[in-house]
Amino acid sequence: MSLSRRFPFRIVCFLLLTTLLGGFFLVRPPAPVSAEAPTPTPVATLVPGDGNQPAWPAPQPAAAPRFKAYQDIVLDYIKMTGRNEGWALSGQTVLTTANGGLNWRESSPPEAIPEGSTATPSGAFLDAKTAWIIYAIDGKIKFDASVWHTTDGGRTWTSGLPLNHQVFGDRYWAEFSVLDSQVLWMMLRGVYEDTGLNYDHRLYRSMNGGLTWDLMPSEVSDDYTGMVFTDILFGLRTQRSTLPYDTVPPVYEITRDGGLTWEKHQLPAPPDDPDLFTRYAYCETFQPVALSYQSYRMLVGCYDNLNPHEMFEGYYYSSRNEGKTWLFGKLPQKARADTGQLIFFDEKNVFLMGKDSFQSSNNGMKWTYLKVVNWDGQFSFPDPQHGWAIARYQKAVSLVKTTNRAATWKIILPKATR
Repeated sequence: MSLSRRFPFRIVCFLLLTTLLGGFFLVRPPAPVSAEAPTPTPVATLVPGDGNQPAWPAPQPAAAPRFKAYQDIVLDYIKMTGRNEGWALSGQTVLTTANGGLNWRESSPPEAIPEGSTATPSGAFLDAKTAWIIYAIDGKIKFDASVWHTTDGGRTWTSGLPLNHQVFGDRYWAEFSVLDSQVLWMMLRGVYEDTGLNYDHRLYRSMNGGLTWDLMPSEVSDDYTGMVFTDILFGLRTQRSTLPYDTVPPVYEITRDGGLTWEKHQLPAPPDDPDLFTRYAYCETFQPVALSYQSYRMLVGCYDNLNPHEMFEGYYYSSRNEGKTWLFGKLPQKARADTGQLIFFDEKNVFLMGKDSFQSSNNGMKWTYLKVVNWDGQFSFPDPQHGWAIARYQKAVSLVKTTNRAATWKIILPKATR
């Protein structure tokens, strides 16, 4: 496994010492391969036994509440699964709502958090009842961390088996792609921030709702900006560039075997702007949307080498034939592919949200204004009419809601309840 840049010397020493002292992990025997080409076999997080499916541990009650009843709370992240039901994160606390975000019940897994430590959850939320959570403690996901799973809206949680991962970095987090209640992928991410942003990752797949996780081996780590799967085999990843003025066009990756192997593909420049990729320091892919192995979309953002960026340009790329040909929709001047949030319902309902928000009714080929606001937001829309956002303006944080397709936003005062 290599990082997106030079592999730090301290990791090499650590791996050598670990190998000498601890021996090697056991792996499953190779699976049959197709006649087309051999593919790697996932490395099991369990030592293979008699082949029987391990039983789920007994569910545990949610952690004790941290907030007082009817206390005002500040949300860090929101995911609404319906017009009334949804999930949120506030610090280390997982919350659920059943009345559109007015009241929130604490629904955290019973993670053992050391006194004085900071716990940061990463999660995936399928519906009002089903979710997965993994914690980073003081910025690190422990090598033997487990993924918590609930099927009753966070009233009880079940711990999956330890991952025993080997992700490295100064800071860790997890990203998920959920296919259904049984099949999901989790990418553990790590970054060294004091050595020029070197990235590391491990990709896992669970076929039993998160009880066990199979490692999808990879030899390269990049700065991935999004990952999505459409079925048990096909997945799509987007990524940033590693160096400014790279001669390689923006790239994306696809898998056709559930994440075991990934193919890099280069994007063509738009026909009306053939010099786009050479005019900017960076041109990168963001926010993949996949409807099938044939039909997928993504954003391409190009910008200068300044911080903050002063010049930027973006396109909406769409293909219906496995990337053989592309349609190109130029983004409005104030739209940001790198910082905006793409929300796709269907080709007639596509949003690109930010301080300047836009909508498209023709698969991203043309865009019209939705709304201009003075705050940065993290958005969640269960349908095109109803949306919520964590709005941040300077040091203030508010929960806001729209019922008219982002034409207006109303502040909600979320309170803890029991």
